Parts: sequence; C-alpha cells; structure tokens
Amino acid sequence: MPPPVLAQPDSKLAAACPRPVRLTPDGILTQRTVERLWISDRKALIDCGSSKKALLDFYHDRDAAILGGKASQ
Repeated sequence: MPPPVLAQPDSKLAAACPRPVRLTPDGILTQRTVERLWISDRKALIDCGSSKKALLDFYHDRDAAILGGKASQ
C-alpha cells in the first residue's frame, strides 16, 4: 500500500509574520505617531495570529483525517 499523499497548506498561512514597525531614527515621536504605529502593530499581530491558527487547524484536520483513515483499515 503506498503512503498517503499529504495535502500542503496554503503558502500564505506558512509565511512569516511581519516585523513590528520601525520607529523614527531620531527617537522623537508624537502621541499621534505612537498611536498610529501601535494600531499598525496590533492589526499585524491579530492578522498573524489568525493566520497561524488557520495553519494549526489545517494540520490538525489533515492529521486527524490520516489517523482516522489508518484506524478504519
């Protein structure tokens, strides 16, 4: 019996998460700039977390299907 063909996740799910935004070189930030950068970082963190959860779910579902297939044989 040949080994099962493993489905691969969407490459977008396995992509690295964006790094935090870079601060200004002079180190002087207004409250408005800090808030804008913080919002950008939070959005990126939430998006990344959702992507990594989807990747984890993909592997969980795939592996459960494989194990279920082995158990029924």
